[in-house]
Amino acid sequence: MRLLILILLLSSNADEPRLSGRVFPPMQTFQIGGACNNATRSNVILTAEIKGVEDEQWYCPRVEWELPNGTRAMEESDCDPWEEHQDYPRIWRRPYCAGPDEGKGQMAVVRLFKGGKTIARAEIRFYVN
Repeated sequence: MRLLILILLLSSNADEPRLSGRVFPPMQTFQIGGACNNATRSNVILTAEIKGVEDEQWYCPRVEWELPNGTRAMEESDCDPWEEHQDYPRIWRRPYCAGPDEGKGQMAVVRLFKGGKTIARAEIRFYVN
């Protein structure tokens, strides 16, 4: 009986909202405003996604990107009042012009804020040769 309860608790935790981050591989033909037209740099697309069930606490967050070069970018959301079972934005993308990292790797950090409070943080690690 204890094992069954543990399995139910683990499966219920799996449905809680969480933030995941990923990077799309360098795409040499993808250009954003000519920012990455140097042969030694590559365009990558950083992606943050809320996974799991929809939750009012995670609805309409402010998104902050901390890029490997030290710059920060914020995206504010302008959303209607919360209603359950609506389809809300849960994916954000940020293009980045990455230089070679000589095998050291690079890291971007994405944070979600609700009010003045951080509700989630994810690190996105990637390599550019």
